[in-house]
Amino acid sequence: MFLERKDVAGYKAYTAKQNDPKLFRWWGRYFESRGKIEDALGCYRKADDNLSLCRLLCEQDQPAKAIELCSDTGNKAACYHMARYFEKKGDYKQAISYFQQASAISNAMRLCRV
Repeated sequence: MFLERKDVAGYKAYTAKQNDPKLFRWWGRYFESRGKIEDALGCYRKADDNLSLCRLLCEQDQPAKAIELCSDTGNKAACYHMARYFEKKGDYKQAISYFQQASAISNAMRLCRV
């Protein structure tokens, strides 16, 4: 309805009133696609979308903030993403630790063999 009329401001106001995580997640993806990273991060926080937050923080070369997010939330999907991040960086000790936090034990075991 709002987008058909190209009423982005109206849609933003509607989203803020509704306080619906799905709408905030949509806005996060929209802002991310437009390169508005800070706006996207804010929307992902409001949506409590920890995986998207972690992914975007890693993409923005802010792994310390992503690590803090994983520690604060214990979100398994975010921890799994951090494990993959560290695996790609060659930091297998950290990767194994995050795979364990994500309950991805077979992935941790795979790295132990490396």
